[in-house]
Amino acid sequence: MEPSANQTTVFCTIVSKNYLARARALAESITRFHPNATIDVLLVDRIDGCFEPKAEKFHVTLLEELSIPDMSRFCFQYNILELNTAAKPTYLKHLLEKGAEKLVYLDPDTLLFNDLSRIIDLLNTNQFVLTPHTTRPYPVESEKREVDILRAGVFNLGFIAVKNGAEAYRMLNWWADRLYTGCIADMSRGYHVDQKWIDLVPALFEGVYILKAPGYNCATWNFHDHQFSFENGKYLVGGEPLRFFHFSAFDPFNLNVVSRNQNTYTMENIGPLKTLFTDYCDLLMKHGYSETVRWPYAFGAFDNGERIPERLRRDYLELMKRGALFDNPFETKAKSSVYQWWKSNGGLMRQEELIELFERDEQDWAVSEIEQTIEGLDLYTWFRRSNPKPIWTGKPVLFMKQLIKYWGLQILMQWLPPLLAKQYILNRYFLIEIKRLRTLIRQSWSESNP
Repeated sequence: MEPSANQTTVFCTIVSKNYLARARALAESITRFHPNATIDVLLVDRIDGCFEPKAEKFHVTLLEELSIPDMSRFCFQYNILELNTAAKPTYLKHLLEKGAEKLVYLDPDTLLFNDLSRIIDLLNTNQFVLTPHTTRPYPVESEKREVDILRAGVFNLGFIAVKNGAEAYRMLNWWADRLYTGCIADMSRGYHVDQKWIDLVPALFEGVYILKAPGYNCATWNFHDHQFSFENGKYLVGGEPLRFFHFSAFDPFNLNVVSRNQNTYTMENIGPLKTLFTDYCDLLMKHGYSETVRWPYAFGAFDNGERIPERLRRDYLELMKRGALFDNPFETKAKSSVYQWWKSNGGLMRQEELIELFERDEQDWAVSEIEQTIEGLDLYTWFRRSNPKPIWTGKPVLFMKQLIKYWGLQILMQWLPPLLAKQYILNRYFLIEIKRLRTLIRQSWSESNP
């Protein structure tokens, strides 16, 4: 579909190919309540013959159309979630430069259930419209949910509305600059992709409207805010019409789970919303979800087809921030390539880095950090290089210390399978074993560096 000449208001979203069915469902719901709407979809991927953009009910913008410097680096350093969100401010700015007066961004796993005229009208007098995750305190027993929001961000960036103007460009340039290297999913370090940064927007920029009305950006994180009902063929939230619903972390292939990010709500305790979820599932299937969800991600592998490890993406990001020079990171044949670096020694963690990891208080360790540390890390090789082969000198205690230092991490290799199991990481026995390892490494380090 070609972009409309009338671009006063543009609805937009961002997807990789596996989410295309969700974008189609969203577009259908937008058209239902805004028949003349211009709808644009950014494809953070390559088409690769999987679909015909001109046959879609929306205009497709390709990632390479955006003004992002060193695009191969940008695509390599982030995983699929991070890259989709990192492109958002540059994409919004691109649409404004193309002539849009107002933008309504919605995540692809969103569906309209009524018109969004109020949001469009709010942009007459405001520069930005945001929706908070929640507008009411959680029950005392659910205090952890508030802590989760503190970590993830006050506002949910599954929605943002922007009006064309100098302040919009100022904000979007700032946001894009921060997300060029700071769009990682690592809440233990204060990052939650594009979302956490927006906590600063009401303080740094003018014209921010925080929309707290019920019915906008409803999702599991605000189910406690209002009572849901279904009357006269319409969903109501606190007696007001449901405007749009965010099906965050919903898997159409697993209808027993409302959202994989929480366990409070199930299909058995969400009342009339159960039908909302089942209807959404049917809509996705109508738009080809079973096929699109299996389409390959263009930036998920090297040019030789080998999957890019998550840990390598993070290492590459940090190396590039420090000024490292690599050619196209997806290419594998050149001796100076990221791939060759990783295969030769990039996967080995320096001794002091490993000590730093284990020096952290165990309560602050994130599952993802531990998993990423283990992925591609040849602990046995590192430890063998760091400690000489034991030699019998007639001193049994010294010889035992050498044996432990030499073979210690070979024993540790037996722990890797349970270490990779998330449920085991919080086990007290695991923490005790890690403390023992930490002590051993610290002792080894102090003896070799007097």
